[in-house]
Amino acid sequence: NCIKLLDKNGRIEKTYSVKAPIGDFCYYAPRDQFFAGSRDELLTAIDRKTGKTLWTFTSEMNENLQASSAFYGMKCSIPGISGVKIFTLKGKPVIFAGSTGTVELLDLDGKLLRRNYHGSGGYLDIFAELPGKGVIGVRHSSTPEVHLTTPELQTRSLGIGVDANGVYMG
Repeated sequence: NCIKLLDKNGRIEKTYSVKAPIGDFCYYAPRDQFFAGSRDELLTAIDRKTGKTLWTFTSEMNENLQASSAFYGMKCSIPGISGVKIFTLKGKPVIFAGSTGTVELLDLDGKLLRRNYHGSGGYLDIFAELPGKGVIGVRHSSTPEVHLTTPELQTRSLGIGVDANGVYMG
């Protein structure tokens, strides 16, 4: 339930706490802030110097999954936010928060820019920039499916297996 900042000798310098176990977190140096995604479906922005919570955002699971019988199994086995990364799109930093069947894109102040649902379930936890393409690859871990989000925040599935250029390989 916490992020521990270590000094150069490996000793704990400071501890930052959230209410539930952390699925993933990242640090954004220009604002000196941590962004922690936790199992209670909250994304929390934390000021590194003060340790204060700046804002929280509640992730929403894919509505189609909530209406299905698979909801209870997924909610219990892979709850909350499992991936948090920041990428620059069109010159602006965008937070990518991945959870069960959903990826949410937010600005640094916690405003939701876009929510994309991926209906087959599983959690979204691996985000990577595709060099030279200006797009972000999102790996859908339950079915190894790759999704791309463009700088315009549009998302499309590339299916299973893509090459380094994001081209579907069948």
